[in-house]
Amino acid sequence: MPMPIAQKDKTLAARNAVDAYRASHTVLYAGGYFKGISESHTALLEIMNTELKKQGFDSQVDFYTQNRALVKEELGIEGKTDISLTNSDKLAILGAWK
Repeated sequence: MPMPIAQKDKTLAARNAVDAYRASHTVLYAGGYFKGISESHTALLEIMNTELKKQGFDSQVDFYTQNRALVKEELGIEGKTDISLTNSDKLAILGAWK
């Protein structure tokens, strides 16, 4: 069954928050370790978690569970349980948005 449009929109918006975190994380660590990096990293996590909550996700696990369902839908394998996935399905999931 396809994901409701409202939930799909929230999941896509949450992907943007995770992508922004990842980009900021890459920039933060590009210069190597420095004193205070832990505090800076924690701030990035807090921003991402706040954005996830704005989209209705209680946790990162909650988001990634919903995101996996969307990835499966995008690949046309939403009706399959994890145990019924073929190796090519699994590879496609791994290559999709993470």
